[in-house]
Amino acid sequence: MKNTNETFEYKDCFDNKADIEKGAVTAELATTLPAVMALLAVVIALAAAFGTQFRVSDAARTGARLAAIGAEYVAIRSSIIGIVGGNPAIEISRDEDWATVQVRQSIRVGPLWLGPLTVSASATAWLEP
Repeated sequence: MKNTNETFEYKDCFDNKADIEKGAVTAELATTLPAVMALLAVVIALAAAFGTQFRVSDAARTGARLAAIGAEYVAIRSSIIGIVGGNPAIEISRDEDWATVQVRQSIRVGPLWLGPLTVSASATAWLEP
């Protein structure tokens, strides 16, 4: 015969609160990890773009100095390619007193959906007598 006054003690399947929160931490990580990875990709892409900008600026200054002393186009182009690398677009113009060099370089940053980015710089130097 059963005792009707018997109480049933319900024991939870989790022994403590830490076990309950393990699943919540996993779910939070699963939702925030893609955002963190996307932010990291953007930071890396911007760092690559800024590095290329510095090289293109330095190449334009070097090209302008070479143009100012009367160097040939081939020497200026090879110097710029040595600094920037790849196949940059180079425009050199000289007038009576000034030499101007403009350098443009297309780079691909990040995944294909970001598309190419064009970095450019221009430098002007006074022609040497």
